[in-house]
Amino acid sequence: MRYSRGRMRTDEALSPAGRFVAAMDPRARRQAGAHYTGERDILRVIEPLFLTALRAELVAAEHAGEAALRGLLSQLRGLRFFDPACGCGDFLVVTLRELRALEFAVLRALRGLGVSEDSARVGRGQMVGIEIDAVAAGLAREALAQVDAEMDAVAQGLGLPVVKGDGEARIHVGNALRVDWKDYLAAKECAYVLGNPPFVGKKEQSPQQKADMAWVWKGVRGAGVLDLASCWFLLAARYIAGTAARVGFVATSSIAQGEQVAALWGELLAQPGLHVQFAGRSFPWGGAAQGRAQVHVVVIGFGCRPGGERFIVEHGEAGATVTAVREISPYLVAGGPTLVRARRRPIAAVPGLVYGSFALDDGHYTLDAGQRAALLDECPEAAQYVRSFVGGRELLRGEPRYCLWLQGAALAELERLPAVMRRVAAVAAWRAGRGRALTRSLAATPTRFAEVRQPDGAYLAIPTTSSERRRYLPIDFLGSEVIASNQIYVMPGATNYEFGVLQSAMHMAWARQVCGRLKSDLRYSNAIVYNNFPWPVAEGAAREAVVVAAAEVLAARAEAGATLAVMYEAGRMPQALGAAHARLDAAVDRCYGAGRLDGDRARVELLFARYEQAIA
Repeated sequence: MRYSRGRMRTDEALSPAGRFVAAMDPRARRQAGAHYTGERDILRVIEPLFLTALRAELVAAEHAGEAALRGLLSQLRGLRFFDPACGCGDFLVVTLRELRALEFAVLRALRGLGVSEDSARVGRGQMVGIEIDAVAAGLAREALAQVDAEMDAVAQGLGLPVVKGDGEARIHVGNALRVDWKDYLAAKECAYVLGNPPFVGKKEQSPQQKADMAWVWKGVRGAGVLDLASCWFLLAARYIAGTAARVGFVATSSIAQGEQVAALWGELLAQPGLHVQFAGRSFPWGGAAQGRAQVHVVVIGFGCRPGGERFIVEHGEAGATVTAVREISPYLVAGGPTLVRARRRPIAAVPGLVYGSFALDDGHYTLDAGQRAALLDECPEAAQYVRSFVGGRELLRGEPRYCLWLQGAALAELERLPAVMRRVAAVAAWRAGRGRALTRSLAATPTRFAEVRQPDGAYLAIPTTSSERRRYLPIDFLGSEVIASNQIYVMPGATNYEFGVLQSAMHMAWARQVCGRLKSDLRYSNAIVYNNFPWPVAEGAAREAVVVAAAEVLAARAEAGATLAVMYEAGRMPQALGAAHARLDAAVDRCYGAGRLDGDRARVELLFARYEQAIA
């Protein structure tokens, strides 16, 4: 279910439908995937899906003459549009308005040729939808009737009589994930499936939504990571199989990023002939009005019909840039259907990357500054067991945190430290009382972290999550005396070369494309991001240039004397550090044999080409 404006307007005044969603409890709105859709974003779907092509056909028909105009008129009147998550009808409303405007233009062109046309016939009967909420479905019918009446008035103002062909819009109340769409509109009669399926992440799904997910994705391995919107993608792919219909959906960018891609697109691309026809790459959806979701979305058009231009759209403040390509990958860049799947080892000959150590201690071994001071006041001799403890937050913000690190400590020594032994006993008791057998077994070794992966020497630390607003993923070297928590990844034995490549724009472009997301933040992964990263084959002067540039980045950081979070905050990077990063980016790009690259999309396309070669 997704609600939005019933009548599309370019101002911010809300229609009854818009007020309806704005009045919803925020938690209920998130649970339902109910969000406010603006006309700008609707047009970003329907223009590449069909509207731009129809407008081009109109221009051609105006030059070709009466027969071409009559052919286009017949085509417009035969189109059927289907929104299987129609909410209050926003997509269908804008579609109807634009379709009728095209019909009026054809009729005026025929009139200009002295040809009489009996009536305007395009109408809301060509619009079909499914909506789970009866109130929203009723608002959709009202909205379509309203815009149809308004367009009737326009037609009459132009001197065009109106005779409707199919009557009322067919907006059906039901759960689109449990019904057969063909019962509402035969696939062979459908021209376009369109809309904005409700997006609800796996952690926010209700029991009913989880059951619906299991029903739609039954038997598909890995589907448990998917967003609820994925169900509409799969059902649409099955619905249009063997037909000329095409689909255009807007969805959260997670559909084309991270772990969801392999699960979703592996199944979609298994449908015979299915391909991505166009893609609108990630852009912020909607504005700040009440009820609008502050998320990044993509627009994806796909179908099974062969032929036709394939293109990628970049939406920016200055407008849209359209690039024609041979193929569009599931990651919405130029490329083939290759999927990046989790793997246990890197595809390149580089050091491994693993999580830091996992305490599983109910917090008894973790100390803030006050707890550390109290422990050492009672047992000064415990100082040898208190170590700095760093996770992602501490790495980025420089906040002090500590832990009791008792690896290798003799029990006889610990028994002389009552403050330490109280914590050991608390950990043993907590583990012994847990439900999982593995956790209970760890009660026998309470002085040990549950998972120990602390490097013996200096290591490179990478946070598991980082703000999407940062130009680079902030990483740093730490000494072996600093205990790494499982909130960072560690690379033992890393050199300035590995640091330089991972701290570059090239690696960041890859991470942005294949990382999962935690809300909007990047969620780094060794299995998907790092182990699949196509490293350059760099030797001699090219490799040394990366090493030197990496050292300059580290020196610029030291000179700035700030935390990583401050130095890498969007718009606040110190000038010297920014210049050092630019030199590092150029050095890494040259290792790939690339000249001047025009932005991250060019980097991603280069990396995917290298990746396909590496796994071939």
